[in-house]
Amino acid sequence: MYWYITKSEDLPAYTHHEFRKQYLSGEIKKYTPEECTTIYKELAAWQLAKARNLFTPNNKSAVFFLEYALIKAIFGGNRSGKTATCAMEVIMMCEGWHPLQRANLEILATKALDKDVRNHASIYLDEKKWYRAPPIAARCEVVDFPAGCEKIAGPTVLEWATRSELKTIAFDNEKKRKFEWKNGSFLEFMSHDQDLESHGGVSRDVIWEDEEPPSEIHQENLMRVLDSEGHIVLGMTAVKGYTWVKDVVWDEYEKGKPNIYAVKMRTIENPIVTEKMVETIREECLDKDEEDIRLEGEFRARGGLVYFMAKDKRPWIIEPFDIPEDKGIFILNIDTHIATPHGLLWQWIDYEGLFHKLTDGKPNYYNVKEMFMNGTMSDIN
Repeated sequence: MYWYITKSEDLPAYTHHEFRKQYLSGEIKKYTPEECTTIYKELAAWQLAKARNLFTPNNKSAVFFLEYALIKAIFGGNRSGKTATCAMEVIMMCEGWHPLQRANLEILATKALDKDVRNHASIYLDEKKWYRAPPIAARCEVVDFPAGCEKIAGPTVLEWATRSELKTIAFDNEKKRKFEWKNGSFLEFMSHDQDLESHGGVSRDVIWEDEEPPSEIHQENLMRVLDSEGHIVLGMTAVKGYTWVKDVVWDEYEKGKPNIYAVKMRTIENPIVTEKMVETIREECLDKDEEDIRLEGEFRARGGLVYFMAKDKRPWIIEPFDIPEDKGIFILNIDTHIATPHGLLWQWIDYEGLFHKLTDGKPNYYNVKEMFMNGTMSDIN
C-alpha cells in the first residue's frame, strides 16, 4: 500500500528504475567502485522484499487493490500483469499490509496523497468494510501443479513475497504445496485436476483463481469464503471464448451487480512490456479475435474441441481389440444437419460404460443418404 502514501520519486522502485536506466545507458561508469557496491547491496536488500519496495502498480492495479468485493476479477491479455497483481493481492493480505485491512484503511484515510483515496478509505471505515488482518488462510487454484503451480503462480509469489517473513517455501513439494509466513498466514495450492470434494470443507479468507476454473470449483470456492467474509481473486485470459465466467462475472459486473468488481487489462498497460513484446504476441495470433483475447483481455467467441481435455494418448487412445460377445452393446449415433449431409457413427459400449468407436470391420462414418437409399435399419445391424 506504500504507493498510496509516498511520492513516486521517494519509492525504492523509482531509484531502482533510474539506476537500471543508467546501467543500460552506460552512465553507471560515473560511479566509483565503492558507490556501485553500496548501490548493489541496497538493490539486493530491496529484492528480498520486492513487493514492498519494487512493485509499481499501473492505474488499473492501483484501483483494483482498493475495491472491496466478494469477487474481484482481472481479464487480461498475455503478459498484462494479471498474475503479479493477483499474487500481490494475496501477499499483501498474508503479510498484513493490504490497503483494505482495517489498520491500513485508517492510515489511508488520513495520509493518502490522493484526496479520492482518502475519501474512499473513510467511506469503507464508516461502512465497516475491511478485510481480515493476519493470520490469513489463503488458497491458490491452478490449472495443474507442474505448470500452473511450479512454473507460474508459485514462482510469482516467491518473487514478490518478503523473504524474511516467510517460514516455509514448499510450493514445489508434492506433499505440502504451500507457503507459510511467520505470522501464521499460509497460502495453499490446489489444482483443477483434484476431485471436487477436496476443494470443500474448510473456510478461506482469500482464494486466488489463477486462470479460469471449472464452474463447479468456482462455486465451491464461493462457499469457502462466504462465512469468513473473504473474497475471490480471479485472473485469467479468456482463451476458451465465451464461458460461464463471462455470464456470471463480467456480464453481471456490467449490469451493476453488487459484490463484483472486474477490470480488463491490456498487455501494453504492463509497465515492463515493450511494443516489441506486443508485436511478438500479435504475430503468434491466428486472427483478430485471438489478438483481442491475448492482447486486450477481451471475450470473443472461439471454436474448438468439445472435449478439449482429451489427448492423443492413454487413457483416451487404446490399442484396437476384438469385440467380445455379450460384453456390451452396439449403438448407432445419428448426427442430423439441415445444411450439410447427415452422418452416422457406430460405437460399442462395454459394461463399464466406456465408449469405443468402431474403425475395423465397419466404417466409422457413413453418409445417411448412402446408407438408407436402399436399406432399412435391420439391414445395417
